[in-house]
Amino acid sequence: MKISTKIALIVLAVIVLVSTVAVLTPRATHANANSTLNAIAADATRIPWSTSCTLSTPGLYLDGECQPATPTPAGFDVVVQSITFWCPSLEMTPLTTAPPVWITRLAHQTGGNYMEWAEQFPAAILSPYGYGFERSFPVTLYLDPETIPTCIIGAWNVTAVAAPAGQQDNISCYLEGYAVPIVSTNTGHH
Repeated sequence: MKISTKIALIVLAVIVLVSTVAVLTPRATHANANSTLNAIAADATRIPWSTSCTLSTPGLYLDGECQPATPTPAGFDVVVQSITFWCPSLEMTPLTTAPPVWITRLAHQTGGNYMEWAEQFPAAILSPYGYGFERSFPVTLYLDPETIPTCIIGAWNVTAVAAPAGQQDNISCYLEGYAVPIVSTNTGHH
């Protein structure tokens, strides 16, 4: 192949490449702009919310629970994005030499079915206040409309859990998320 033929093929390839980029770039830019605008419109319909409740201190049965109300009107889907359990201090009696373990759960309804999110972590001594914790968990949980979730905390490897003298029920559960209007899928066509 002659050098002039090679140069002509290279020039042709460059022209095709530049033409392809020139044609596709505006389409890609337009698609990205539409995607961004749709995301902004979707965020505009989101109603942020947060709620909390105080759990009963796990006692003999080593389980405590509470039901934070989700402050959303009827006709909205509820999404939980963050769950935080907090306790400044507790007195715990370990069962064995193994460290105590907290089991945090959020029970809820999704699609008419009972669901339970769960996470566990070791209990740490926050001397001189005894065992305490603050744990936040990023989640994406879709709750059925008009259902009330239940925060639950339990303990393993302990024989007793009690609030420090003079205190009661010092474990808190915080939920954060957003609500969006339920979109009707009924188009009126049969």
